[in-house]
Amino acid sequence: VSFLPDALKNDPRFFICAGGYLPTITQDTFLDRFPDVDFIIVGEGDLAIVKAVKSLSAGKDISEVENVISRGKNGKTEHNFHLLTPEELDALYPPDWSILQSPEDRLFGKKALFDTAHGCPGWCKFCGIHKFFNEAFSNNRYLLPLKALWWRPRSAQKVVDEMEYLHREFGITGFDIVDDDFIGNNPGRARQIAEEIIKRDLKVSFWILTRSDAVTEENIEVFSLLKKAGLKQVFLGVESNDLDQL
Repeated sequence: VSFLPDALKNDPRFFICAGGYLPTITQDTFLDRFPDVDFIIVGEGDLAIVKAVKSLSAGKDISEVENVISRGKNGKTEHNFHLLTPEELDALYPPDWSILQSPEDRLFGKKALFDTAHGCPGWCKFCGIHKFFNEAFSNNRYLLPLKALWWRPRSAQKVVDEMEYLHREFGITGFDIVDDDFIGNNPGRARQIAEEIIKRDLKVSFWILTRSDAVTEENIEVFSLLKKAGLKQVFLGVESNDLDQL
């Protein structure tokens, strides 16, 4: 914020927003530390940024926008936290990938970063993911079991629809799947994704992250199908061999 010109910071036509891990975890402290920031988006910003921009453009108050923390009229911050359910994730409009094309008609060097699920079903002591998603304080916390909010996947159909679109329209052949945990607590969904890729004859490669407890004998068939569909690498977080630390 200190690098922004004063003309921008002091112009009432512009609003300064921050998001990501630091603002999400520190919240009020972040706003106190950076008084030039008008509001922050905590957790998932997929819908929040769109709704906030629409409200501000219409001259409306943004305190009711979910996942936005702003300063109220009395100077105190207002909180309204929401986690997207799997159904809401499926209903999101896909990004406008076309604006990322370069003059050479290349998109990410023919590789796309891509997410298929939010969160992680694990609870490792050293990890801050649940501090980021803050599931226990979501306004839909009591509509779903708490652990159902820990890992929220998109449907296999929606995932492969977007992969196919990128492959057919932009020639994307590699997908860096950036989920914190691709397998999660539903290996069946991973199987469905693999089966759909094979069924649609998509000549693609992809990389995933998952927990070591997903790479088990009972999931051999799932990983065999994923390999057939184009899986090239599996990244595992081997943080410690001491279960007490995990």
